[in-house]
Amino acid sequence: MSKTMAIPIPSTKTLVVFAPHPDDAEIFCGGTILKYLAIGFRAVIICVTSGNRGHLTIPPEELARIRESEARRSAVIADVELVWLGWEDTQVEANLDNRQQIIEALRGIEPDLVLCPDLNDYHVDHREVGRLVTDASYLLGVPQLKTDSEACPPPQIYFYESHGGIGFSPEIWVDISPFFTKKLTMLECHKSQIEWLKEHDGFDLLAYTETKDRWHGFQSGCQYAEVFRPYRVFPVRCEELI
Repeated sequence: MSKTMAIPIPSTKTLVVFAPHPDDAEIFCGGTILKYLAIGFRAVIICVTSGNRGHLTIPPEELARIRESEARRSAVIADVELVWLGWEDTQVEANLDNRQQIIEALRGIEPDLVLCPDLNDYHVDHREVGRLVTDASYLLGVPQLKTDSEACPPPQIYFYESHGGIGFSPEIWVDISPFFTKKLTMLECHKSQIEWLKEHDGFDLLAYTETKDRWHGFQSGCQYAEVFRPYRVFPVRCEELI
């Protein structure tokens, strides 16, 4: 029997996915993004860094332009909105200035649901983005903390899995089987990263993505799935107690 489910957020209208690097949203959330779009939600990817250091030979300034172009092609395929923050790759810090930027970005969108990296991920940029998002989330609703946009209700936050699933215990499996092919087409737009990982790490990004999604599908009784776990803080939302 299948145990997959939609992330249980009734009446959600806006989904935001934080990508520390330009391909992360597609790898870990691409099918879920497409699934929510298919049922009428607005979806926004916030790409935090430009990924400008992820190549053996392409200089950072040129690589930033390439990776933004790749990310925008992927967004067009999905028909998803893309917010490009363009921070420096490998240098994300959970400090006050960066947190203020994240608060403003989220207030400008007013999301109901946010997906972000797990706090125990292998990559420092991932961990710091996860921390920035979780630290910022409650503060969205504090009116005296001023940004250009008005305060708004805090969204519900779910972590997507860490690289390789190491140390990650999923609680939600989302069946993305009807959307997997399109997800892979989105990911294929990130050619510079696919090349970098093969040359630098001997790692096949497309094969890895298919393997992990097929494995999560096997776990949950479908062909392909993506996995998440909720960020729980006081006050606990009532729908998590059902």
